[in-house]
Amino acid sequence: EARRAVESDGDAYARGCFEAASALVEFHLGHLTLAEAACRRAESVFANETAGTTKELTTVHTFQLASLALLGRLRELGVRTANLVRVSEARGERYALTNYRQGMMILRHLAEDSPERATQDLDAALEHFGGTGFLVQHFFDLWGRITTALYEGRVEEARALFVRTRGRVLRSLLIRTQWTRGHTLVLEASTAIAQLATRPSRRSALWAAVVLTQLEREERPWTSALAQALRACLCAARGERKRGLSLLEQAIPQLERAELILYADAARVHLAELRGRDLDRALRDAWAAREGVVHPRAF
Repeated sequence: EARRAVESDGDAYARGCFEAASALVEFHLGHLTLAEAACRRAESVFANETAGTTKELTTVHTFQLASLALLGRLRELGVRTANLVRVSEARGERYALTNYRQGMMILRHLAEDSPERATQDLDAALEHFGGTGFLVQHFFDLWGRITTALYEGRVEEARALFVRTRGRVLRSLLIRTQWTRGHTLVLEASTAIAQLATRPSRRSALWAAVVLTQLEREERPWTSALAQALRACLCAARGERKRGLSLLEQAIPQLERAELILYADAARVHLAELRGRDLDRALRDAWAAREGVVHPRAF
């Protein structure tokens, strides 16, 4: 009905907003290919047929970059983000720079094995951000800092940061959206399991299992796939290597169906490291070359 209305009206701004709204809906449902395509359509309308829509374009670009990241298109993510940051810096667009320098956009630096640049971007993103309370920018700052800490092996720091911030996340309106709620559970489980792998604790193992059950109860393909992959990690952290490997292999097709190619590729790389077979190593190396990942094991 909305499409019919905007197409009959013919107003460019309305058409751009419709495509942007479509992108946001598809993204939150986990339909990442559809979301990225809708972002491109919205960008075309706003950039070529309207004036004064910088904020709308920035929002569209932010969701497009996040979609590219989850779709595993890391090289494209890096090129696209670098270009957008360069233009926004020249124009002094603070809202754009905040969004482009945090969250999943920092994966471009981790792919290049530059966690220090990821941290620099995260620091710069909130340097002049005046928002109070706990906003989406604060959530993606948290996501980026935990991801960078885990990449560098700073497990205790990552876990402490999540525990320290958990209350702010849960009290915020962001938790009402399934996407943020689901990824908050992923951060909870990931940091708990990483800690468990370095410091065995029956209580931590039980807590991680409870969190993964909560993630599964969201009943979306993407939440189920991530829960399955994290259960494999939990098994490995508890010393159940054989079962963990089996669960990880089963998780890969689930991740692919949910369009979480980033995580499917990461699972394959991890399996290649564990198996040590020439074919697996060749697939890992081909992926790393294609997406520009300097340190596949750390990534």
